[in-house]
Amino acid sequence: MSLTFTQTDTDPAFTDVACSAATEGAVSTSRTCSVGGTPGSGSSTVGGGTFDTGLTRAMIFFKCVVPADTTWGAGDWTVNVNVTTAQASVTWTATYICRMNSSDVSQETLGSLTGQTTSMATTGTKTHTVNQAGTATPSVGDYAYIVVILTAAANNRTIAYTPSLTHVAAGYTAPVVEGSPPIGAFVPPIEVIGGIISM
Repeated sequence: MSLTFTQTDTDPAFTDVACSAATEGAVSTSRTCSVGGTPGSGSSTVGGGTFDTGLTRAMIFFKCVVPADTTWGAGDWTVNVNVTTAQASVTWTATYICRMNSSDVSQETLGSLTGQTTSMATTGTKTHTVNQAGTATPSVGDYAYIVVILTAAANNRTIAYTPSLTHVAAGYTAPVVEGSPPIGAFVPPIEVIGGIISM
């Protein structure tokens, strides 16, 4: 099973390097992701005058709202960024998945991928696959938090992205409500004939 979190335009009004222990960029952005959310359409720019040669900064953050009673199982996270303004001298070098509590405090590292050289030289979808090795035990109100870390190879670097894609947590299983059909299952229409309900 898996859960798909849709990126949205909603700004959670919160950024934090969380479990990554990285340095946050001066111009960074955060967006909310939710199951069944509406894909975003607004472009966001990160980087700028203080994102210079040799600097590595946490620039893009995603708050993933996990439905209550979900099993946070082990498996790969597929993390996507839709680059809409490219920059040849910027690379995506690391991604962290953190578990945060309802007070926005990091509780643990769910997974990390470091030492990458994913180029931001072209527009389109860029992807990191981050493994979550074990099953997490969340408290009420906990959420998953993605930290995207970029590195500049020249001065005053910027890129822009649109939160229009998804992140997929392969090991996550949403609760099944007894009596409800599986998600995506066909439910025949109900027809009333002479006071008798017919499926």
